[in-house]
Amino acid sequence: SAGNVVELEDFVIPHNRAATFPWQSHALWFYSQMVRWGQVEHSAENANIARNSYRPDLYRAALSKSDAAIPTANMKVEGALEVPTAVGSSKRLQLGPDGFFDGQIFDPDKLEDYLKQFM
Repeated sequence: SAGNVVELEDFVIPHNRAATFPWQSHALWFYSQMVRWGQVEHSAENANIARNSYRPDLYRAALSKSDAAIPTANMKVEGALEVPTAVGSSKRLQLGPDGFFDGQIFDPDKLEDYLKQFM
């Protein structure tokens, strides 16, 4: 409302905390939602196609000469960080918090278990 100003730290962070990094775990989470809502049938082949549609190798190559902090991992557990957390990277990098609205956690190494709850 008029005259009411609310300042939110990190409300929009287009380049901080690896916000633009193509995490393959993000691709798998999007894929899991497509399976959940019947948009695609689940198979190992489809999961691989989804995961490999995100190309962290190209991202790293494109930014290799920059001073950007680039994660060393291609995937991470999504929704598990409650506080900013340091992660392995080319330079100092903190991620998170990254919680989902529903409180779920998505572990890309446990895709089958995650999908079972929706079937």
